[in-house]
Amino acid sequence: MTEELKEKTVVIDDKTYKESELPQEAIKYINLRAEILQTRARVTAELERCDVILNYYIDQVKKAIEEDK
Repeated sequence: MTEELKEKTVVIDDKTYKESELPQEAIKYINLRAEILQTRARVTAELERCDVILNYYIDQVKKAIEEDK
């Protein structure tokens, strides 16, 4: 069984480029962009977790106020 290795491509402004045809400088920036996108995804997930915790605390404050009446 032989598997064909699919060449990586990049789409920029609706144009597809083969990674092997790009200059190293462009590949460097593409990789940095990918890292930033991954970081943004992690930060977004963390912010969503913070929202859940904040909402829980708000509910607890409301509950404590209600119980004190």
